Amino acid sequence: MTCMILDGKVVSIAAEATFKQRALVLEKLSGGKKPILATILVGADPASATYVRMKGEACKRVGIEPLKIELAESTTTSELMSKIKELNDKFEQYEDIDIDEANVTSNLDGGEGPPQTPMASAWLPSQSQSPSGMSAQPHS
Repeated sequence: MTCMILDGKVVSIAAEATFKQRALVLEKLSGGKKPILATILVGADPASATYVRMKGEACKRVGIEPLKIELAESTTTSELMSKIKELNDKFEQYEDIDIDEANVTSNLDGGEGPPQTPMASAWLPSQSQSPSGMSAQPHS
């Protein structure tokens, strides 16, 4: 069986460089408005709070404006969906948030683990190259 050694630091640097370029393009196309990544943290799970904080820091590094919203653990699915609609209405000059309501419902109603980040999850296993074109090194 052949394994791949994936240098996370190299992949991270290359991915951030790509995101920075994309953020600049979006900013130019929108007449100077920075792209925004809104995160909604439901409850006070320390691991989730750390994840959201790190996403905010990464956003700042690549020119995306982070918008962190915290809701109580008692937030219902309906309240969460209402907050998402409110964000969509407030930032109508941007693309609407694409939300998988079944995933939200599953996680609010006792599903296991945090909602997935499908693009990140799909990118790593399916790519033999990093965003900058650097190949992962096979290792036997």
